Amino acid sequence: KQWYQRRVRGADPEGERFWRFFETRYGIKEFSRKCYVTTYCPALYVDERGKEVVPACLPHELRNQVITHCDLHVIDIVEILRPAIVVAIGGFTFQQVGKLFCSQEVGPHVYPLLHPAPTVPWDLI
Repeated sequence: KQWYQRRVRGADPEGERFWRFFETRYGIKEFSRKCYVTTYCPALYVDERGKEVVPACLPHELRNQVITHCDLHVIDIVEILRPAIVVAIGGFTFQQVGKLFCSQEVGPHVYPLLHPAPTVPWDLI
């Protein structure tokens, strides 16, 4: 259900920073030919004021339900695309996605990448 006071526009500052980073280094066409980008959690949760609440910060019972759905989303994408490498953006995502594939003999290698939040020095990467 979309919260009536917050329109979802499709690109947040972190997303814009992410795309700008890869565009300036590789070009979007080259990057898009070799990489597929999806989100760990294909839903947006907001509090009463309309501020985003990431899955790690949801109430415990709801968080477990949401994480289960997010995990299934990632598993489905990996089963369809069969990548050799998955790059997990941010510590929480790396921890969650790493758990999904660490015990498999065959499956993607999972590598971390810093979250593109304004406080993270992506310019130094």
